[in-house]
Amino acid sequence: MTRVEEIIPELLAQNNCVIVPGFGGFIAKVNPAKVDYERGIMHPPYKSVLFNRQLKNDDGLLTHSLAQRNNESYQTTTTEIADQVAEWNKTMISGGRLEIDRLGVFYRSEDGSIRFEQDRHFNLLLASYGLSNVRFTPVVTEEKVEHVVRHEPEVVHTTPIVEKEEEKTKTDVVVEESVVETKVINIQRKKRPVLRYAAASILLPIAFYSFWIPVKTDVLQSGVISLNDFNPFYKKQKGSYQVDHNALPELPNSDKEINLSEEIDQLPEELEVYSYKFSPDKYIQVNLSEAEVPEKVQETSFVGENSMNYIVGCFASKENADNLVAKLKANGLPAFIVDEHNGLHRVSAGAALSIEKLSEIRNEAENLGFTGWILK
Repeated sequence: MTRVEEIIPELLAQNNCVIVPGFGGFIAKVNPAKVDYERGIMHPPYKSVLFNRQLKNDDGLLTHSLAQRNNESYQTTTTEIADQVAEWNKTMISGGRLEIDRLGVFYRSEDGSIRFEQDRHFNLLLASYGLSNVRFTPVVTEEKVEHVVRHEPEVVHTTPIVEKEEEKTKTDVVVEESVVETKVINIQRKKRPVLRYAAASILLPIAFYSFWIPVKTDVLQSGVISLNDFNPFYKKQKGSYQVDHNALPELPNSDKEINLSEEIDQLPEELEVYSYKFSPDKYIQVNLSEAEVPEKVQETSFVGENSMNYIVGCFASKENADNLVAKLKANGLPAFIVDEHNGLHRVSAGAALSIEKLSEIRNEAENLGFTGWILK
């Protein structure tokens, strides 16, 4: 069975006001943590409890909680509380002390009023459950004691020597002690700005490379950054090139002039159209269908500047252009190299003076898979 004095501390841990009918009310207040520097103790947060004799009306909290705990009726519990309060008053009237565990001590003062002292060893604040006082050692600043010794001249008192018949008075010498003065000098330790140095060591490299990389490197032009860009002592070496004459292909001797008749003599007999190099960038198509080499060279027909060519390829390498010409001729097209324009050899599938004839050449080329454009 739970008694009244047992349930009061439990209710104060959950509520800020508990009234004992006919006796008085307990008011709790949460106090923050406190540090006692003189004693070197840190107190956790706690609930301080005040007792008010004027709060005697039943608010139902204590009676209802005790009745529910003991599984009794409200009326029976009210009677038990009244009997318990009568015993408490009787104890204090007789001059005794009323002690309630985990709450405090009640006693009567000389003027007859009831005094209450809270139990400081039990903390009613649930948030501080398990926390105890923490003892610490205060930090004492170092003191340097400097001793200053001041020497004063010795004071010598002498008495005159009086000669008598058989004795002489001795000289009395009194030396005062030196005075020692003590000075106390308080020396306070200066905190080193460690955080300031750490921040400077981080910000200085960032500021340096923010200027160095865009100005002294080509990262903005190339968009590529390397580890060498972070080295201010690294010097880029410019690439040097040397021509390897042995690797260059041998060019044909252009000084040797070959006339048209000699070139026609070297052509195969089945060839009907031949592209004659009239100039470095100009080729002339020669019709050999009715020509006899070399007597009837003058009878060959030429496709002049007014002719139209169906261009199907442009090659920087003349060997590739010749290969395409040979392939087209093998399929029955009168192909030839028209000229060399901007370093490219333009290959024609055939030439004609009329649109009808050129359309026939274009259709034959497209049937073979070659598409191109018309050069006039």
